[in-house]
Amino acid sequence: GLKLLKGSARAVQKDIENDLDSNKKRICDALRKLQAPVLVTIDDVDRLTSEEIRQLFQLIKAVADFPNTIYLLAFDHLLVEKALEPFQRGSETRYLEKIVQLDFEVPNPSRSKLTSVLWAGIDDVMKTIPSEKYEQTRWNEVKFGPLPALFRNIRDVKRFLNSVNFIHPIVQDEVSPVDVLIIEAIHVFAPDLYKAIR
Repeated sequence: GLKLLKGSARAVQKDIENDLDSNKKRICDALRKLQAPVLVTIDDVDRLTSEEIRQLFQLIKAVADFPNTIYLLAFDHLLVEKALEPFQRGSETRYLEKIVQLDFEVPNPSRSKLTSVLWAGIDDVMKTIPSEKYEQTRWNEVKFGPLPALFRNIRDVKRFLNSVNFIHPIVQDEVSPVDVLIIEAIHVFAPDLYKAIR
């Protein structure tokens, strides 16, 4: 019985391997026929857990040889290198160097660019408010005061604007728009303080 079971297991494994090979061949044939390459974009890789990062790069390495396929990955180099350390033990070559063919360093935007994106987003929200409800003096105190210092990157700006865009329509008839901006800044950047205030 045990010999029969082992034989069956080997046969099933061989069928799976044959099936994977034939599926890969079909995919490769279809990709070769494309007029333009397929661009696979994976953003925020560094926000995954270390285990997920390792799995992702193993997967990419396994399918990196597909024809007409380009992988564009966006990540913090140091965080991903740290997550991939187990793959680099005893190797002179870094694991990423085996996979990444072209490396670009994207600088952070300047403070002025960051604030211009922030103000444009806030203006989009505020233009829906009747002028008598918009407290320009209070807003100027916030705008030219501590608010801009909270934002370190575009992700911070987007998180804040998403929060404001969600909450503003719900409370616009009950809460001052300037208060909404201040409260949402606290909500996004100091959640513990926000909970205490609530």
